Amino acid sequence: MRSVGIKRGLKRGYLAFMILVVVLSSNTRRSLKAGTDEGVPAAVGDLDPTFGTGGKVVTDFGGEFDRATTVGVQPDGKIVAGGFTLSSNNFALARYNVDGGLDSSFGSGGKVTTDFDVSSNSGIAAIAIQADGKVIAAGGVQPRSDISPTLPNFKFAMTRYNPDGSLDQSFGSGGKVVTDFTGSSESVSALVIQPDRKILAAGFVDNPARTNRDFALARYNPDGSLDSSFGFGGKVITDFGGVFDGANAIAIQPGARILVAGSNHSLSTVSSFSLVRYNVDGSIDSSFGSGGKVTTRFSDNAGVRALALQPDSKIVAAGTADDGKAGSDFALARYNPDGSLDLSFGCQGKVTTDFGTYNAAYAMSIQSDGKIVVAGGVQQGTDSRSSDFVLARYNPDGGLDSSFGSGGKVITDFSGGSDTAFALTIQPDHNIVLAGQGETNTNFDFALARYVTERDFALSIDPAIVNATRPTKVRLSVRIHRFGGFSGAVVIIPPETSSLNIKMVPDSFSTPGEKAVFKLKIRENAPSGPQMLVFTAKDDTGRVHTATVTLVIEGER
Repeated sequence: MRSVGIKRGLKRGYLAFMILVVVLSSNTRRSLKAGTDEGVPAAVGDLDPTFGTGGKVVTDFGGEFDRATTVGVQPDGKIVAGGFTLSSNNFALARYNVDGGLDSSFGSGGKVTTDFDVSSNSGIAAIAIQADGKVIAAGGVQPRSDISPTLPNFKFAMTRYNPDGSLDQSFGSGGKVVTDFTGSSESVSALVIQPDRKILAAGFVDNPARTNRDFALARYNPDGSLDSSFGFGGKVITDFGGVFDGANAIAIQPGARILVAGSNHSLSTVSSFSLVRYNVDGSIDSSFGSGGKVTTRFSDNAGVRALALQPDSKIVAAGTADDGKAGSDFALARYNPDGSLDLSFGCQGKVTTDFGTYNAAYAMSIQSDGKIVVAGGVQQGTDSRSSDFVLARYNPDGGLDSSFGSGGKVITDFSGGSDTAFALTIQPDHNIVLAGQGETNTNFDFALARYVTERDFALSIDPAIVNATRPTKVRLSVRIHRFGGFSGAVVIIPPETSSLNIKMVPDSFSTPGEKAVFKLKIRENAPSGPQMLVFTAKDDTGRVHTATVTLVIEGER
């Protein structure tokens, strides 16, 4: 199966990631320029030119269809993206350095694939990064004994990886865990680690007759075993009364209460935002909403794909809703801690945003200033084979933030094909990373994009490696990339090189422009081999950034 459209996906419900492939499209595209050599500062919301190629990274796992469905940032700033590759029907992970290059210390050349069972189908829907750097990945696996082209029979599946990408043998069985609820089909869509290191996984479960689908939740001990103190043997199933219910997001509230959200579909095919809150033991918290549950109607078809908690304990849910005109929109709702709609947000607690014909929101996060960023995909025209990443930023009251992108919206095309963002994370420096799929020549690959969110700058030196002989003179150009409209002066200080018998001039360079040029005089008695030279820059607010060049002095001294 190649794809189904957003409209059909909404009417039939939010299927698990390995079953549903949403294809969007776009007739008109916005070119994003950032940090150009002509001295035009990048605006807030523009692509970060220091990441990958022009702010974008594409990673091929060697198959026709690869997709990133989740993304996270390690404490050291490295980026981990997870998903699946149909070349081997396996879990797929990639780890990137801060600049977007694959991290060669992870797996094989920065990539890891994991097979649960020979000839099985599996894929990652969510990851969580532990404090010790280990990565937990969860999704679904269809064992080879259950493979059926018409009735997929997936199970909850998890893996845990060491920081180098190898499977953690202390977790489950050889680093893997598979959980069966009913003997039918079930899969993980969301994952979170509790403060006590226990692991919560949420998704869906079908009944054995395949006539009903419900929320499914499982809790695991840190070693991957089911936590018997939770629900029934570590598992909880919740019915919203619809025929096709599924959980897509999870969050831990104060007091260790567990909030899960998704959608429920009634017999009339109407679906709604659906939230349920559990106590720490897995029982439903009756103090939330009506008997522990909340449903919110937007239109005939709507569902939650992402959850976020504000510091004041209010709850923001994001997803997609029909627009009443044969299309769909981004949809957001904000709730008070008790589950009632927050009437100060948007229109009576709800917000919808139209980008084009079909829009689907899959990921959300809240910035430290309270602004809300939501990502997904957009089809602007009638071509169902073409789509773009879409990113929106909202003010805390639900209105679009006009200082971000174009009226609060940013649309990014990778190569004119079917591009959709399925995951979002905010880095410690506040820049936004999206991950999803990008299509090139009918092949789909992991696709990542990074966007700048503040007035700031970065340095780069091109080329990053310079070869020289003795004695000689070398010119180095340090580029200043300006973000968010930053136009102040930057003072660049070169490294101390007198001990290397290299003279560097000038000894500092202050500029409001985009480039600083330094001259190196390499003397006859300079040492042979590579030398790492670190340039430091500071602006008038005290922000400091660095850039490194490797100077390779050839020949024997």
